[in-house]
Amino acid sequence: MSKSDESYVNILMDKFKGNYQSVILGILVIIVGFAVLFKTSKNGMLNKVLTTKDQAAAATQQQSNLAPGGKYTVKKGETLWAICEKYYGSGYAWTDVTTTNKLKNANLIEVGQVLTMPELKNIIKPAELTTQPAKKQVVKELKPITIKETNYKVIKGDNLWKISVGAYGDGYQWVTIARTNGLKNPNLIYPGNLLKLPR
Repeated sequence: MSKSDESYVNILMDKFKGNYQSVILGILVIIVGFAVLFKTSKNGMLNKVLTTKDQAAAATQQQSNLAPGGKYTVKKGETLWAICEKYYGSGYAWTDVTTTNKLKNANLIEVGQVLTMPELKNIIKPAELTTQPAKKQVVKELKPITIKETNYKVIKGDNLWKISVGAYGDGYQWVTIARTNGLKNPNLIYPGNLLKLPR
């Protein structure tokens, strides 16, 4: 090796000795960076797995909460009709839920409110309304008929369910009254309204 080669090697070694700490630090930063990136991506995948498991558990819990005779907690944006559709497969059960929970106004339910969901045997589903005439539906428990007129004047405290029980002995006939009278919102009847009661 010539002197110029030796001096060149010595210069490189001096530079390396001065910068080896920087090189080692750079390598350590890269290793730590990869470790953090790996851990983050692993946690992200773990969170996705946990989230999927949590969602499945929540769905199972929700299904178990939808057993008739149980309790239901009202969620944001829900109506009694929507809850009954989810719970019973028919929104028409809202009147039974209203009666069971002694609700003064079925439109005023609040987030977090716990409702008792009664076990119902005779639930009218929307398909049944079009396939069966209301008069031919079999209802096991009929109440005594107290309204015999074909026209009825609404009094304070009335609702279609109550009128239907009085006129037909069957609260589910409220659908017939609503349809006959062209009521767009069956919840909105007022004292003094005159309703036709088909016979």
